[in-house]
Amino acid sequence: GRIKREVGPNLQMGLPLKAGQTYRLIIDRSWKDASGMPLTKGFEKEFEAVTADRLAPDHREWRLDIPRADTNVPLALNFPESLDHALLKRMIRILNEQHEPVLGKIKISDFETKLEFTPDAAWRVGDYQIAVNTALEDLAGNSLRSLFEHEVLNSDGKHQKQESLVIPFTIQLEVSEISSN
Repeated sequence: GRIKREVGPNLQMGLPLKAGQTYRLIIDRSWKDASGMPLTKGFEKEFEAVTADRLAPDHREWRLDIPRADTNVPLALNFPESLDHALLKRMIRILNEQHEPVLGKIKISDFETKLEFTPDAAWRVGDYQIAVNTALEDLAGNSLRSLFEHEVLNSDGKHQKQESLVIPFTIQLEVSEISSN
């Protein structure tokens, strides 16, 4: 979860969750769902708080499994930590040599540590790019450009616009595996 440190209650009383402590989340069945209807049953989940994640994801630690040409084998991106599922689907695009989107399907698996892109048409020999919006976040809300609690401002003191980073790769006739750095 995400809890900002520099807000009033945390400054006055300390952080509400402490690493190593066990907690129970209880949602009573009298609560209403998104449609305003009562829940059919309550929900309980026990969990243990862990140390806060204060590291931004680093694309240089991603591992790529690059398929060979003339196949529809997926391009796989393997991440060292879980990333936000919904953002993964929206913020990563595969581009061809003309910088046009490659049409295909994205599958996310292994607890959001793996993204597979399967092209609609077979891979062709050539240079490609993985375009990643730097607003992509890990589960703690740390993005590729900043930590959860830190605003990124430009030299004028205004919020920095979303940026992209590009990871180049080449489709060849033989299979290769590379790191994205």
